[in-house]
Amino acid sequence: MIYDLAPIVVFGYNRPKHMQTMLMSLSENELSDLSDLFIYCDGPKPNATREDIEKDIDIAAEALAYAKR
Repeated sequence: MIYDLAPIVVFGYNRPKHMQTMLMSLSENELSDLSDLFIYCDGPKPNATREDIEKDIDIAAEALAYAKR
């Protein structure tokens, strides 16, 4: 069967647990492996801690690497 699916766009910033949970939920969708996935992670704002932002980016990178398999 051929599907005409819209791409999936995810925006992340400073909430790695939410990013991980959302991507896990998305992966359980039966058509998610047929959709294009784009993830945008915003960089740190002045006076922000980089740790959670970097975790968001790492989680996004892992998800995109897995999606390309």
